[in-house]
Amino acid sequence: MEPQVTDYLSCTDYLRDYYLFRKGKNKNFSYESWSREIGYSHRSNLRLAVKGDRGLSTQLEKCIEQKIIKTVHQVRYFRLLCEIQRTKSLDKKSALQKKAMALQKYRTKTVGTDQG
Repeated sequence: MEPQVTDYLSCTDYLRDYYLFRKGKNKNFSYESWSREIGYSHRSNLRLAVKGDRGLSTQLEKCIEQKIIKTVHQVRYFRLLCEIQRTKSLDKKSALQKKAMALQKYRTKTVGTDQG
């Protein structure tokens, strides 16, 4: 099952699991193919961000939002996770994490085929 961003409290954990999910479905999936798919020209920065060795640039964040994230709620949530990662202040980081946990309660359902 594809990882859902709202199940995570870390953008790097989400991206790592998303990568592993895609790799599990297609053994030829790579950071190079993923960077092409999302329109991001710095494949090594993508790999470093997924491994947690480098923060997500705003450009990478936008590419992921536009190509992977499915709903407005998930985009907002992903942006919050990225802000948590960038924040240096422990107090602010803690407050943002609490906000993220509160937002997890308001997950939106993807439109299904059971509409009448």
